[in-house]
Amino acid sequence: MTFLSNVTQIFFAVNDNTTAEYVSTRLGEQTIIVESGGTSEGTSRQSSSGPHSSPSITRSWNENREWNQQARQLLKPEEVQTLPPRLAITFAPGVRPILTSLIRYYEEKRLGRSLRLHGGALGFVGAAVRCVVCLGFAVFLTAAAVASSSAPPSAAGK
Repeated sequence: MTFLSNVTQIFFAVNDNTTAEYVSTRLGEQTIIVESGGTSEGTSRQSSSGPHSSPSITRSWNENREWNQQARQLLKPEEVQTLPPRLAITFAPGVRPILTSLIRYYEEKRLGRSLRLHGGALGFVGAAVRCVVCLGFAVFLTAAAVASSSAPPSAAGK
């Protein structure tokens, strides 16, 4: 897996368990708050016999709530498999995972047109500049080689 650790990986429309487990493990865990609790209610009656006695009624009510922190996978494998097919999870080296929406090129009218026009023009200009620089360097090296071969031998060789 040394090769995979150095490339950008994009996962979308995951259908198999092995890949879903890999993506889930790679996403890692998060800390969530889990709330628990309950309520209880009770009534008791007590009566006594006698001419001056009255029945007594006691009511009680109790409520408790509790919060705990718990680790949970950011996305479980079954959640990875049920993501919409146009959502992609991207793993790039040195960057946190990225959740993106996929757009079909023919659904976005301006996407392909603007990129082709600007990308083609910039590519042509860049290639022309590199060509001129390389030609200038070649002329310089050729002139230097001709000058060094036509120079008279030095006196140190005698």
